[in-house]
Amino acid sequence: MNILVTGSNGFIGRNLIAWLGRLPEVRVLEFDQENTLDELGVLLAQAEYTTSLSSAMRATWGRPKGLKHSSMRQNCSRMNPAFTS
Repeated sequence: MNILVTGSNGFIGRNLIAWLGRLPEVRVLEFDQENTLDELGVLLAQAEYTTSLSSAMRATWGRPKGLKHSSMRQNCSRMNPAFTS
């Protein structure tokens, strides 16, 4: 069984991969922000199951220019509804 784990270098991803690695019937496919979208397509074609543990906002955008810490909550609440719907 092939399981794709996105966010594989994060805390939860690393621990999930270690746990899944103990199961002989599981082949773990790893994807993180160092990989390309082309590589993601190849991995998705191989995967029977996926789990998404990536932080797409941080990995993709980082901290927007001019965003002060105090306004971060307001900006995140404005961006998240569109991102998660």
